[in-house]
Amino acid sequence: MAEGRATANQVRGVRGDAMAATVPGREPLARNVFRVVALVVGATVVLGCLWQGTTVAREIGASLRSAGDWFFFAGLLEVLGDFWDGLGPGGQILLTAVAVGLLGMAGMSLALALGVTGVATWAMSHGRGLSAFVRDPMEATRSYARAFTLEQLALDALDFGLTFMPGSALSAGTRSAARSLASSRAAMARAEDLGEMFTHFQRHAELDATLRAAQVRLGSIMPPGYTARDFGKKNLKDSVKQLKDAGYTDEQITALKDAVRDVRNLRGARNRAAEYVGERGGEQVLTREGYYIPQSFRSTGPHQAGPGNYAVDSMAVSPLGDHIVIPEIKGGSATVSTKPVQTLHEGYASQATPPYVRDRMLRDQRMVQFFRDNPALWESVKMR
Repeated sequence: MAEGRATANQVRGVRGDAMAATVPGREPLARNVFRVVALVVGATVVLGCLWQGTTVAREIGASLRSAGDWFFFAGLLEVLGDFWDGLGPGGQILLTAVAVGLLGMAGMSLALALGVTGVATWAMSHGRGLSAFVRDPMEATRSYARAFTLEQLALDALDFGLTFMPGSALSAGTRSAARSLASSRAAMARAEDLGEMFTHFQRHAELDATLRAAQVRLGSIMPPGYTARDFGKKNLKDSVKQLKDAGYTDEQITALKDAVRDVRNLRGARNRAAEYVGERGGEQVLTREGYYIPQSFRSTGPHQAGPGNYAVDSMAVSPLGDHIVIPEIKGGSATVSTKPVQTLHEGYASQATPPYVRDRMLRDQRMVQFFRDNPALWESVKMR
């Protein structure tokens, strides 16, 4: 909109220079006649609108007045205040954004559109207070003086200054309000993210405590000289035979196998919970920075397995769609391994290094399919 407005101003300037060069001296009579006609028609339309508005106000005013109340404007402010409160935070933000967009498309500058919208929304958000002031200014002032706190007074003064202060509401103030709104929304989103992460951390702590209790229970019934590894798939058959030969009953062996299975399952659930904390945290950071994560690269949830070995942890596309990000997401340990691993084509490479990432991209079928579906992005990545 700013570039279009600047171009229009330039075109008008060039047209004005051309007209001044071709019409020297006094304005022609036809142009003066047009101005007079336009003035008469405009004045007639304005007077007609004022008359029509007064007539409509008289008709609808009764519905906004209570018994003995002749302040039509006060009733209108109350209705606007109730309407604004009924929208809720989401509806208020949406209505403000729509109003700014419509005023911007109508030709207003961004600052002016924000200023006009800010004044209107301020009036609606303070509808009941303004209504009380219109009906009885002295009583409304005394009531506010009796009930206000220093914090409320400071917030009200800041709110009023940013909305009505000259050079603030229509320029810097509105931009500050817009930044404040954006910051508030970002803060709300961050608070929601932190609340979600706290839930996942709490679940991990609960699983860890349950695992420790299961390990203690297993240790209390584990035969001397045996470990949980002796009851894995590879050694289970031999261990059961040895225990039967040693005189253990079937009930004792079954209880032992159940305890080993509980420890194994709880350990897997705890490790997955820690892994998922890293996945969701990484997604939240990328999303806040404007990156888009395709569906196939999003986290699968705390109760399902992650991407597994030889696959990228995740992948995100930049806001402009011209490059991708391959994050190295860490869960419980939060450390990057320095042990080199064998890659397909580039020898040994440590975790989170470019050869390591390229190797995982090559092995991950999700990456292959994604670039197949987005050849233009693949060409951009290749050039980098």
